[in-house]
Amino acid sequence: MERMKKWMSLFCLFGQTSQEALEASLFDSSEVDFTKIPDLIREANEKVQLEGRQMSGINIDRDRFDEARQIQIDVNYIGLRKNGYLRADRKGAHTTVRVF
Repeated sequence: MERMKKWMSLFCLFGQTSQEALEASLFDSSEVDFTKIPDLIREANEKVQLEGRQMSGINIDRDRFDEARQIQIDVNYIGLRKNGYLRADRKGAHTTVRVF
C-alpha cells in the first residue's frame, strides 16, 4: 500500500501540486475488488475490437475529471490505427468500452 501511495503521489503531482489534489487522488487498495481483474480482461478481450490489438496495461485510479473522484479500473489496448479501453467501477461492474 505504501508503494501505491508513493506512485499515486508522483502521478498526481504531474500538473497538480497541492496537498489537497494529492489527498483527493489517494485511496485504500482494499476499496478495489482485485479478484474481478481476470474477468475484466476476458470481457475486454471480447469487447475492445481493434486491428493489431495489444493489451498495454491496467490502470486503477480516481477519475480526475469527475467531481465525485470515483475509483475506476481501465483495461487498456493499443491497435495499429486506434486505441481503446474497457472501464469498470472499483467492484468490477458497470463496464463501458471506448475506442478512439
